[in-house]
Amino acid sequence: MIPLRPGVTRHRGQPRAQPVQQNARLPLIEWVGVDRLLFSSDYPHWDYDDARYAFKTPLSETERGKIFNANARAVYKF
Repeated sequence: MIPLRPGVTRHRGQPRAQPVQQNARLPLIEWVGVDRLLFSSDYPHWDYDDARYAFKTPLSETERGKIFNANARAVYKF
């Protein structure tokens, strides 16, 4: 028997994937490592935030390329 309705259970256990403060992202990225991060999105939801505008963390073009493209290509062997 499930103690809570499925919608309630899902929302209580869903992790927050994005730090609340903008300035918390860079230390998190440095801690995890640029080579270990993949960008993900919930597109095509109606409230989709374009990564070019929503992800304002100051990164080099090389770091951005890894997070937004190269790391996923390596993982999925594209």
